[in-house]
Amino acid sequence: MPRSDDEFSKAKRYLLRLLRYRPRSRFEAEARLKRRGYPNETIHEVLAWAGDMGMIDDQAFARLWIADRQEHRPCGIFFLRHELREKGVSPDIIEGALEWAELDEEVLIRKLAAERLKLYRDRPPQERERKTFALLARRGFPPELSRRVLRELMAADLRE
Repeated sequence: MPRSDDEFSKAKRYLLRLLRYRPRSRFEAEARLKRRGYPNETIHEVLAWAGDMGMIDDQAFARLWIADRQEHRPCGIFFLRHELREKGVSPDIIEGALEWAELDEEVLIRKLAAERLKLYRDRPPQERERKTFALLARRGFPPELSRRVLRELMAADLRE
């Protein structure tokens, strides 16, 4: 059954409205259009149009997601992989974006832990360490690396 131009236009407008809020992966955009009840043929045509226009690009989406995440709410590589997989980004694209980002988890842990330790400076050392470690764990940083960096920062604090 051929699609109507009106249906295509409505789906296109809806997708543009979604993309005004934030970039979307192809998977997310498709899921939202399906939830809205658009037929598969219309969805695929709208997504092809958006891809041709550069509005839906999983590689650009993954890079932007990683950069934004590290700028505003740093997290570990494990967590980033998980988030991007949930957004329907393919493993190859995820790995390429992670290589592009050149993330150094130790640097990220050091920065985040130092900020958090300052925030908890009025608390007992064990509580400061426990709370900071819990944050790093929730953000998906490797426990061994987190523990090592945290101990180094705590030891430096005690020397000051």
